[in-house]
Amino acid sequence: MSQKNGNPVAVKIYEGFRSMNKDRKAVIVREIRVMRRLSHESIVKYAGIYNEANALYVLMQFLNGGSLHSLVKNHENGKLSEETARNLFKQICNAVNHMHARSIVHRDLKLENILLDSSGRIKVIDFGFASIVKNDARCRMRCGTPSYMPPEILLKKEYDGFAADIWSLGVVLYAMLHGGYPFRGNGLKELYAKILQGDFPLSVHLSDAAQQLLCGMLTLQPVDRLTIEEILAHPWVTGQTS
Repeated sequence: MSQKNGNPVAVKIYEGFRSMNKDRKAVIVREIRVMRRLSHESIVKYAGIYNEANALYVLMQFLNGGSLHSLVKNHENGKLSEETARNLFKQICNAVNHMHARSIVHRDLKLENILLDSSGRIKVIDFGFASIVKNDARCRMRCGTPSYMPPEILLKKEYDGFAADIWSLGVVLYAMLHGGYPFRGNGLKELYAKILQGDFPLSVHLSDAAQQLLCGMLTLQPVDRLTIEEILAHPWVTGQTS
């Protein structure tokens, strides 16, 4: 599909929108409100909505560079070099910083929700679980993708959505550098047990700065995790390691 200016757009279709229950409609409206509030080069651009019959169409920037998941999977040895990962990760962090500065938490950051445009630039997508957090309020909804979930969500506690995003970012970076997840198990029960334990292996081939950064994000206690500002200032991210 194309806009009036001829630029192609991606379309997210919500069939039966008018007949949906109030709660389901509220989730969709929240997603649209979040997207309207964001404007950043590393976040997919919102292009508008329209209704037709009983469906709601949400228009977004069309991206044809594939997902970060595919990029990592198809890369040599199934993982990225630190230099390549740094360039991409910095773009992701800039996008998250833009969200957090506007009191928005994503709550489903993962390789599959990070796409690339035709020039290989990062675009964070899918704000279906995103929320606007007012006055440092705690989040309650248990959401996200199992391998990326922080321990506090698994414990069904109220949680800091910003710190939860940082944990998920840590899993993203780990997967980029290792080609696999930090916590793995045969089934969800074993996976969740590993996450709650908080121990994960680090490649001996990683630089000390990369290992330090991963440990700073994948910390069990949310209050002890790095903030997005601290991550952006970290020597590994800035490239100022010795």
